[in-house]
Amino acid sequence: MASGTLRSGSRLPLPLKILIAAAAAVLLAAAAVFAALFAVSRSRSGDEADRLCATMTERGFFPARLFFSSEKIELSKFYLPPPEPDGPGVVQVSAAGGQAAAAPGTSGKFGGNGKDWEGCWYVSSQKPSLAHKSEGGRGGDASLGLDGTLDALLSDGILTYAGEGGDAKYCVVAADPGGKLHIGGKTVYEIANSGYEWAVSADRVLISGGVPQTGLGGGYAPRAAIGQRADGTYVVFCASSKSLYPCGMTYDELASVMYGLGCAEAAALKPAGGLLVGGKNAVKIPGSAERSILFPKSGADDGGQN
Repeated sequence: MASGTLRSGSRLPLPLKILIAAAAAVLLAAAAVFAALFAVSRSRSGDEADRLCATMTERGFFPARLFFSSEKIELSKFYLPPPEPDGPGVVQVSAAGGQAAAAPGTSGKFGGNGKDWEGCWYVSSQKPSLAHKSEGGRGGDASLGLDGTLDALLSDGILTYAGEGGDAKYCVVAADPGGKLHIGGKTVYEIANSGYEWAVSADRVLISGGVPQTGLGGGYAPRAAIGQRADGTYVVFCASSKSLYPCGMTYDELASVMYGLGCAEAAALKPAGGLLVGGKNAVKIPGSAERSILFPKSGADDGGQN
């Protein structure tokens, strides 16, 4: 009987097989995400599509131009959601309820939208300062990192601003020597000559005169805000997204949170890096902070931190 040798065909090494399988899984996941976003962008609900466009534009997602026209993207930069027919228009975040009386030196966490975002608040009676990147961080009880792209910045007696200045109004948060926060539209002349210790541009005024604002626009994104209560204490809040979409908070939700924390005045800031509380990362946000709002270590009368 003739004998022979049976040769098996060439086989791919195991690591290469794993790499191919992983690449295929990533491609399939990307295709699924693309299909889901496309479905939302073509949704019969114009509000859903507008919110998605605002979110992509605000967060710099490059696929936005694959889903939406240039005109739509331009309009979305200040997207206004439709008013709620049966309510005051203020989004209620139940987890924020009951925190209005939180004592200085305390902090806490909560989430919203079915855990689409998670945030941390901190209350202080200590006057905040504006720190440079190298000075911010772990030098105080709390530190909120700010993005470097600020339309207006007053620091160390020097005012820098984008645009031509003049009579143009810049939305800012400014602090005077007495510790009062001044929030709203200011000209460069007003910022430079009002005796403020520091000032940074803000994204939106959230609460003014104890009244939470509505119809603030924007999509879903990581958010941060600073506010002041009627008794002079300060509140800082930061939230990061926990899902792909919706990926964070809206400005209306942020206003509701700050109102629930007892603020009489509050403004949204552009965060980067996140929020440190007690020297530890309470909320992480992508990006490198160029400046930070720094709260010094609490006095003995501030109480303990949660």
